[in-house]
Amino acid sequence: MKTIQEIERRFIVRSIDPDVRLSPSSEIEQGYFETRPDCSARVRLTDGTKPELTKKTGSGISRPEATEDDVTVASARFLLAPRIVDIIRK
Repeated sequence: MKTIQEIERRFIVRSIDPDVRLSPSSEIEQGYFETRPDCSARVRLTDGTKPELTKKTGSGISRPEATEDDVTVASARFLLAPRIVDIIRK
């Protein structure tokens, strides 16, 4: 398990380079489980092959985040199944 301090950042994008689609990219599916007001879990599947489970605690723009990489693709797909969690695709 890896623990880091997450710093939430938001940016205003004023324009997008027309060649942005030529850049390397990944498809991310993720869903959140709210367990308490100060604790949540996120399941993420990147490019359909890299699963991870993350626990976030605290509140505000900076908070601890612990990520578990020892998760199977099958487990991530089970947690991302419709009706268990709302899925965000990016």
